[in-house]
Amino acid sequence: MATNERWTGWIGFAGLLLVIIAMIDFFEGLIAIIRGQYYAITPNQIVVFDLKTWGWITLIWAVIIGLTGLGLLGGQGWARWTAIVLISINFLTQLGFAGSAA
Repeated sequence: MATNERWTGWIGFAGLLLVIIAMIDFFEGLIAIIRGQYYAITPNQIVVFDLKTWGWITLIWAVIIGLTGLGLLGGQGWARWTAIVLISINFLTQLGFAGSAA
């Protein structure tokens, strides 16, 4: 992993957190594919895709995040900056989806 002992724990924590977030996203996408009526879409929301398409995109996105998390846990250098970019995009998309559900 990292050469500095202090950063090794934080990188492992981030990798584990990415794997957990990937599992949440995976099940969120799976629910959208299997039970589309689980999510309520209101008339004032902007929905670009139908829920099945959104579910498949979320499912694939979860696999990418999970692989990046495993890369962090495995000490891969490419996974550090990739994780920062992916989790930033994931944060904005989840905030946009959950924020518009009110």
